[in-house]
Order: sequence, then structure tokens, then C-alpha cells
Amino acid sequence: MTGNNVERLYVDLCKQQTISGETKMDEQNKLYERQYQEQTKMNYAFETIKTEVETMDFIQITFASFGASDTEPDSVYHSLLADAVNGADVEVPRTAREWELFPNMEHVEQVAAAMASHTEYVVNLIQEYLTSGEQQTNGEIYVRKLKGYLSGYCWRACVV
Repeated sequence: MTGNNVERLYVDLCKQQTISGETKMDEQNKLYERQYQEQTKMNYAFETIKTEVETMDFIQITFASFGASDTEPDSVYHSLLADAVNGADVEVPRTAREWELFPNMEHVEQVAAAMASHTEYVVNLIQEYLTSGEQQTNGEIYVRKLKGYLSGYCWRACVV
């Protein structure tokens, strides 16, 4: 082999290593980008759940004159959220009687419907979050984070 051929072979080998190294870096960067996007998506979903869980507090206070902020409706709500995060089937109450609101009040059924609608929305968010978390790399971290939050919030129910 002549000096020129050795030099060309060396240059070609260096180019291949550089291309190979860039490919590995590109793959690593893509992996980091995907993980970042997953984390961002899950963090946003978590914050949305927190906001909507706490929005129910506002709804209950707004309709306190119907008994919506009393122990019984609050216990119902906590139990539904705990069931959702624990993976149980969730049947959201629809009537004032099921929510244990004050009976015989005008518009009490509309209050029950508003509470049911919002609770159903929150339960769906929780279930979607859990499903997404299971599909993510290190998904148990996201599930643990949500369970930790809800175990503190749902003190009237058992989050496992």
C-alpha cells in the first residue's frame, strides 16, 4: 500500500467514525428529546388534574347552601377519586340523593348534575393519566406522584 492509499484509508475510517458517532449522538439526542416531551406532557397532565380536583372545592363552596360542601358530598367525591386512582370502576352519582345534598330544594338536581359532570371529567383525567403513565419510561414515578397527591387530598378515602 502506498502512502496515499494509507492516508485515504485513514481519512475514510475517520469519516466513518465521525458519521457513526454523529448517528449515535443523534439517537441519544432523540431519546433525550422524547423523554423531555414525555415528562412535559405528564407534568402538564398532573397540574391539570390538581387544578380540576381543586376546582371541585370551588363548586362545593359555591353550592354550600345545597349542602354541597358538607361531609357527605365531600366523602362521596373523595371516594370517587380514590376509586379512580386505585383502578376500581367508578360510578359517578347523578342525583341529589346520591350526592347526599339537601333534599326538597329548588334547583338541587341541577347542582347534583354540575357536581357529577365535573367529577366525571376529573375521573377521566385521572384514568387517562394512569394509562399514559403506564406507557411511559419509568411510568411508575408518575403513578406514584399522582397517588401521593390524591392520598393527601382524599383524606376521607383510601388511596393505595
